[in-house]
Amino acid sequence: MELVAGQRVTAQAEGSLAAPQTLAVGNVAAWRNGRVNFQDAPLAQALAEFERYGDTRLVVRDPAVAAMRMGGSFKLREATSFAQALPQLLPVRLKTEGGVTEIVKAR
Repeated sequence: MELVAGQRVTAQAEGSLAAPQTLAVGNVAAWRNGRVNFQDAPLAQALAEFERYGDTRLVVRDPAVAAMRMGGSFKLREATSFAQALPQLLPVRLKTEGGVTEIVKAR
């Protein structure tokens, strides 16, 4: 697959490549400074981005919660701070059990 400036591609778990996506130039600058920016991104995508940098011990099992859209700028190496911000950004709460924190819909 050939990419042009301003594009990115991600690999799926089974090894296939997803379709190229446009990459915002501001996101590259943020990444160089140890940050990640999300704009109207599904929560599942944000979690996957944090997981690229280490085990976050964060999970989302409910597809409706995974699909919730969010935005913000976060430090890549501070998944805990990201998780603590989620209840202010989305109608969710954190449920910790056995060393894993599940992001669940707020009641």
